[in-house]
Amino acid sequence: MAVASSGVFRKGKLALQDGASHALAQMSRASLFWIFRGTILRAPTATQLLALQPGDKAGLQAGPCKNGPWGAFFAAHPLYFAYDPEDADNTAARLRTLILLCPVPTERLRATPLFTSTCQFEPMRHRDLDCSLHALLVVVFGSQGAEKYSWHSLRVGLACALLAAGAPGAEVLALCRWRSASSLRVYAHISFKDYTSWLRRAEAEDARAIQGPNLPALPAQAWPGTADAVPGARKNFSSAHSETWATAIQTSCASSPPAPLRRTPTTSWPTSNASAS
Repeated sequence: MAVASSGVFRKGKLALQDGASHALAQMSRASLFWIFRGTILRAPTATQLLALQPGDKAGLQAGPCKNGPWGAFFAAHPLYFAYDPEDADNTAARLRTLILLCPVPTERLRATPLFTSTCQFEPMRHRDLDCSLHALLVVVFGSQGAEKYSWHSLRVGLACALLAAGAPGAEVLALCRWRSASSLRVYAHISFKDYTSWLRRAEAEDARAIQGPNLPALPAQAWPGTADAVPGARKNFSSAHSETWATAIQTSCASSPPAPLRRTPTTSWPTSNASAS
C-alpha cells in the first residue's frame, strides 16, 4: 500500500491476473536499489539495511507501464523514497522490512516478483490487492464509503496533494508518470483550501484594465475630415469623409485600370482505349 500510494502504481504493475506468470516487464526484487550516504547499492546486506539513516533512499525502477508499454518514456527514470524512521507509513522503511523478512538470494532477484503472497514467492494477484484495499477502506470509511474508492484513487490523491503543495505541472506529470498535460485537468483537482484561498487573494487585488476600443476619445482634429470622432473605430467617420475616400479610390482606378484577367487554358488528358500498364 505504501508503494502504491507513493509511487502511484496501477494495480497491474503490483500484481498479476489469475493464470498469468511473472515476466521481465513486471517489477522484480532486482528493480529495487538503495542509496546509502550517496552510494548506490543493488543488493545490500541485512546489516547495511539496518543501518539506514535519514537522508538515505530506496530507489525503484518502474519499467514499462500502460502509457509506455515499451519503456521508452518512464523506464529510464527511477522512483525515489526517502527514509524517515519517524514516519510509521514510510515507503522506504516498509520496503526495508519486506527485504529483511523475505530475503531472496542475489541470483534469484530478477526472477522473483517484487511483491509475493506466499513463502514460495508466488506473485501477488489482482484479487489479493482488491481484497486488501477493500478491507482497509471499510475500516476507514465504512462499507458505503469504501465503494467510492479504487486503486486508481491513489493516483488521483497524489496528484491533488502535489497540486496543493504548489508543485509545478511538469513535476506532477513526472511524479505521476503521465505523458499528457490533459491528465492534470482530469485528475489534479484543486483543494477546498486552495480554492477559497485564491478567491480571497483575488478579492484583495486591483485588477483594473482596459481594452483599446474603450480608450478615451481623441480630440476632433486628430481625425481629418470628421468632427464626430469616436474612440477606437474609424467606421464612425462622417458620411462626407466616406464620400471623399470613395472619390479618391475611383480616381485611382480610372488612372490605372487593372489588367484584364486571363483565363489559363486547361490541359486535357488524351483519351485512349488502351489500359494503363
